[in-house]
Amino acid sequence: MLNRVAAVVTQDNINQIGYFIDFCEELGINLKLFDMYATPETKEIWNQHYEFLNQMKKEIETRATSIRQITYTQSFGIPSLEYQTKGGITVRVKDSMSGTRYNRNLCSECVSLPCQEGLYTILYSSNQKLIPCRLSPIHFEADTPEEFRENLKYLIGVFQKADHENKFWENGKQKL
Repeated sequence: MLNRVAAVVTQDNINQIGYFIDFCEELGINLKLFDMYATPETKEIWNQHYEFLNQMKKEIETRATSIRQITYTQSFGIPSLEYQTKGGITVRVKDSMSGTRYNRNLCSECVSLPCQEGLYTILYSSNQKLIPCRLSPIHFEADTPEEFRENLKYLIGVFQKADHENKFWENGKQKL
């Protein structure tokens, strides 16, 4: 059974979020809402469609019986708010204004910095690469078990030295 529907909130649909929550409550399906993601390549589209989530979060609060802060594994990724609605569903809101975690050495080399996501997971790809971030062109070889172990250990150390910051937003304005 479907557990959750996810939606990107933009200027185009911000006024429909209340109806979307009603519909999810009617179906008994949880909802995840997050702001539009920006990269250097999508800056123009982002500038045209991005919507701040503050007002929407206030509206969801009026429908909520409880609110709690969600942090991901060891506080990586963007912290989220989780609302339990009077209609019995969970609405999770991921707002990039909360900041995320970055590693000064690894992230400073990235062509996508500043970014909204930061470090949150290490991906092992089908072509045997360890990828610390899906936006970064920096990949680590893992062709042999030794390379895999060595580079994974290195990346774990990179993640352990990551700091929670907000490199994408400054005084409520994006830095792109």
